[in-house]
Amino acid sequence: MSSTALLEPPATVGLHGYQHALGQSYAPMELDAATPDGSPAWTVAGQRWGNTGMSHIVASGAICGRIQRDASSPASRKVILTLVERGDFEFAQGDRATHCPTQSLVLMDISRTLEAKQREHVELLSMIFPKSELAGLIPGLEELCT
Repeated sequence: MSSTALLEPPATVGLHGYQHALGQSYAPMELDAATPDGSPAWTVAGQRWGNTGMSHIVASGAICGRIQRDASSPASRKVILTLVERGDFEFAQGDRATHCPTQSLVLMDISRTLEAKQREHVELLSMIFPKSELAGLIPGLEELCT
């Protein structure tokens, strides 16, 4: 395992670049700006260790994101535990929806379709885990997500 800390890159602007950066260090998402002229400013820093990873995301702007998933895809068999450091956002997955204010923790199952929405500025610290490993340690993992 590398001892390299997450380094915060300089802020970048643009929805396409943000979508690409999230796909590399967080989870593949389709993004839309909630306002027509919305061009979010963002930084994404991450580190991967095999099937496990960590990311730090800072983004400003009204953004909607979605993950459309086929649960049979090996790449999608992960869960993400996110700490909201600043700001807030909303998640919806299946028949569940949750508001995630500052200092909240949310566990997402990215093997299932989900939607997320931020209105302004967010700072998120996330850990990505293989779903199978957590399911073996945490009974009822499915019920704890979102």
